[in-house]
Amino acid sequence: MKEISMRDFNYLSPLLETDEVAAILRLNPQTVRAMARRGDLKAIRLGGSWRYSSASLVKLTSANAGNNNEG
Repeated sequence: MKEISMRDFNYLSPLLETDEVAAILRLNPQTVRAMARRGDLKAIRLGGSWRYSSASLVKLTSANAGNNNEG
């Protein structure tokens, strides 16, 4: 078995369910699924359910934070 170093954890990204992403983003779960279908939020289908990469969620929120300049 390969030993995993702390550096490897940067590449591991837990998968989140639609309801979890909706709660984090404060959106309706239907909106989150629509974002996944449009490709606005990276997701995969597993067993008929959407799963979202936590890394893509960070990327989305970081990109949106840069677009919300006040003034």
